[in-house]
Amino acid sequence: MIKKTKQFLEYQAILRGQKERRSYREKSRNKKPTKIKFKIIAPGKIDIYHKKNHSQLTKFITDLRTQVKLRADNRRLNHNHKLVEICFRNTKEISASAAILLLSEVDRLIKTYGQSVIKATYPPDVHDAHHTQISTVEASLNQIGFYRLLGQSERKRAKNKNVSGWTTLSGDVADGDNLGEMLKAQDNSLKREQLSKLYRGGIEAMANVVDHAYGGDGYSGMRQDGLNITDKRWWMFAGQWNHALCLVICDLGVGIPKTIRHTQEKGLLQKIVGNLGISWGQIKDKDWIKIATEVKKTRTKQSNRGKGGQDLLSLLKVENTHLSIFSNKGSYFFKNSNGECREYGTQHQHSIFGTIVEWSVDLRG
Repeated sequence: MIKKTKQFLEYQAILRGQKERRSYREKSRNKKPTKIKFKIIAPGKIDIYHKKNHSQLTKFITDLRTQVKLRADNRRLNHNHKLVEICFRNTKEISASAAILLLSEVDRLIKTYGQSVIKATYPPDVHDAHHTQISTVEASLNQIGFYRLLGQSERKRAKNKNVSGWTTLSGDVADGDNLGEMLKAQDNSLKREQLSKLYRGGIEAMANVVDHAYGGDGYSGMRQDGLNITDKRWWMFAGQWNHALCLVICDLGVGIPKTIRHTQEKGLLQKIVGNLGISWGQIKDKDWIKIATEVKKTRTKQSNRGKGGQDLLSLLKVENTHLSIFSNKGSYFFKNSNGECREYGTQHQHSIFGTIVEWSVDLRG
C-alpha cells in the first residue's frame, strides 16, 4: 500500500485543479453566448378605450420601441445577443383596437430590426365563475398571429371558440378582394346591407390610409416616435368581439391632427371650427378628429376630397353600431342606439402616433 505523504496529496490536488480548468475552458468554448434579456411588463388590461388603460398601453409601447431600438443599435458592439422580452404575466384582458395596435407596432419593429430582437412570455390562465380555465388573451394573440410573428410556438391548449373566426390583414394598397374574403369568413347573421356598408367603410378606411396617413397632397410627414422608420402599411382586423362584429383598421402614420392641417384649406377648417364653437388656439387632437368628420359635409364644390370623414359616418346609418376613431392623443366615439345617435371625444396624455378606426355592429339586434 502506497503511503500518501503530504507532498503526494498536494501534487494530486494540483493535477485535479488543472483538469477542472481544462474542462471549464472546453465547455466555455462550446457554450453559446448568453442571451441578455430586458423585460418589459405588459399592462393588466391591453386596452385604449378608457383613459387609464390608454395611458398604460401607450407608455408600454413607447418603452418597447425605445428598448428595441437601443438593443438593436448596441448589438454591433457586443457579441452577446440582446433581446427585449414582453412579459404578459399580469395581462388578463385585451380589446380589439388595442390588439391590432400592439400587433402593428411589433410587426413594424420586427420588419426593421429583425425577428430575433423581440420575444414574449405567455399570459396566465384565467378562471371564470364556474372555475373553468380559459385562455382568452393568449387565444386572442394566437388568432391574430402575434406569436407566429415572433417566431414562437402557439400552445395548443390556448383555444377559444369566441375568437376562431378572427382574421387579420396588412398591406399598403386598398385591396378590396382581401377585405371581401375577410368579411365572408364572419358570421352570416348580418344583413346584406350591413355587410355592404362594412365593406365600403373598410375600403374607405384603407383608401384614407393610402392617401393621407403617411402624408399626401404635397405634405410628407414622418411619424414622431423617434425611430425614423418608413413603413407605410396598414393593419386590419375583422371578427366577433363581445357579441358584436368588429372591423378595425390601424395605421402608424402621422395622424389626423397633423394631416388635416396640411391637406385642407385653412379657410374651410376655420369655418368648421366656428360652426363647432371651438377656439382656434385651443384645438386638441380629439377636436381635429371631429373636424375631420365634418370636412366633406362642409365642402360643397370639392366633395371628392376629405376621405375618411363623412364617408365613415355613413356607417352609423346601421342601427346599434359604434364608430370609434383614435388618432394621436385624441379619440372620438359615435354611437347609434336604436336610431338615436350620440357622440363624445376624449383627450389622452400620450399619443398612439397613428390612427385607428373601429366600426362594430351589435349582433344581438
